[in-house]
This record gives sequence, C-alpha cells and structure tokens, in this order.
Amino acid sequence: MSDTIFGSIEFSGKDVAIPATSFDRLAISGRGELLLLSVVAPTQTIKAIRAILHGGAKVKITASGRVKQPSVSQVYAHQPGNLWPSADGYTTHIHKLDYGQAHALMITKSPGFMKVVTEETIWQELTDTRLTTPVLRQWVPYIAQEMRAREILEEAHCFRCNCGYMSATTADLDAIVSEGLKSGAITIPSSSAA
Repeated sequence: MSDTIFGSIEFSGKDVAIPATSFDRLAISGRGELLLLSVVAPTQTIKAIRAILHGGAKVKITASGRVKQPSVSQVYAHQPGNLWPSADGYTTHIHKLDYGQAHALMITKSPGFMKVVTEETIWQELTDTRLTTPVLRQWVPYIAQEMRAREILEEAHCFRCNCGYMSATTADLDAIVSEGLKSGAITIPSSSAA
C-alpha cells in the first residue's frame, strides 16, 4: 500500500455537486456501501456532505485512493470507486477547526458495524439485544472463526482503519453454537469450574 495520507471523495447528482474532498479514513463494505468517512473540509462542505448522507439524496459517490482488508495480506489494495450511502443512516461527529474548516466523522448506524474488529467488539455484537443465542465469552474465538468461514463476519475494505461488519442472525449463531457443542470445539463449563 502506498504512503498516501489522504484519499479523495466527491458527491454528484442532479442538484448536488461537491468537488473532490480529501478523506483520512474510509471504510466500505465489500458491496460498496459507505460505512465510515473522516474528512477535513470547509464547514459548508461538511454541512453539505452531512445533508446528503442524512437526507438520502440520490447522488453518485466516487472515492479514489487505496483500500484493502486489513488482515488479509493476500488481497491487493484497490480503488474504492463508486459507493452508495448506508440505508441505515449515519451518526455524525463534527469538530470546528480554525479558518472556517471542520473535521467530520460519519459512521453508519447499521446493526453489526464495528469501528474496529477485535475479540472484545465481536463479543459486544454477540451479546447485543438483537441476537438471542446464549454465548459464553470463551466461545468468541471459535464463533468468530466460523462466522468468517460463512462470510457473516467480514472485515471492511479500509483506508487507515480496521472496521468490520457482522451480519449474523440468531439462526446463524444457533447453528454455529450447536455444531460447536456437538463437535466438542466448544464446551459448557461444569458448575464446579465456574
């Protein structure tokens, strides 16, 4: 991957034209959904980008730079290309800077999105109220491995970050836990060991 510090993103549409704006962090799904964007730009540009992403305007989003899946060394860095906004909307954090500039961090509200993929963040997703499969903390490495194999835990294509997305349902997790218990890959500790 090159030593590029910034990539570039632009928004265009029938009534919209935001010229190329530099970003310092970007995460997209394997299907081109914009998951995370960090930009520094004039305050008015930040407001326009926020309005587009929050308002659901029909726009073409084009990003240049290099993205790759952080832990997959075999996958080459590639151009992000055309992207589309998350249907779940975004949480936006804005910090005003000097000289009419602002820094904005826009993060998808999609259930299952993780700003960083670690054993702890996977555990937090597995114990979220949207999932009802009972799991134990010590099962996380096995469950994560199985979810990756089934492509329901994916690392995002990232520029200077390490985001991921867990699309597992309760039925998926029920199957993984059941198979793990049957095969002995995971076990329920006896009450005396607790």
